[in-house]
Amino acid sequence: MKKNGQNLCFKVLGISNYINVTEDKEAWSDLINVEMKLPTPAFVSEDSVKVTNRTIDLTWEAVANTIGYELEFDGSNQGIKVTTDLYEKVDDTTVGKFLHEDLVPDTNHYYRIRAKSEYGYSDWSDMLSITTKNEPPAK
Repeated sequence: MKKNGQNLCFKVLGISNYINVTEDKEAWSDLINVEMKLPTPAFVSEDSVKVTNRTIDLTWEAVANTIGYELEFDGSNQGIKVTTDLYEKVDDTTVGKFLHEDLVPDTNHYYRIRAKSEYGYSDWSDMLSITTKNEPPAK
């Protein structure tokens, strides 16, 4: 199998008692190209993100056949950071999760994710923007 984003090429031959494969070159199909790609993961929903004044707790939909995820995030205005292998195995499903901690209250943070398999990566998800709360956490 090829890496994600690369093509597999093949031809198909229908076999029957009426076709002599060695003589009938027309029996083969035209060349078929198939691009191998992982689906792009998506954040569960902006409403399901758990936000406090100092943390943002993210989860995203599992993508089949992954071995992990990469999360690109802003690092609290310190430049873009990429964190790898963010997942938890639950009954053969790779569930994505990330807790962004030690944040400043009332600040915007940006996130996008992609799935990783042994063959490569999916496309990056759409950007998600979340603002930490301005008030102190409830006691």
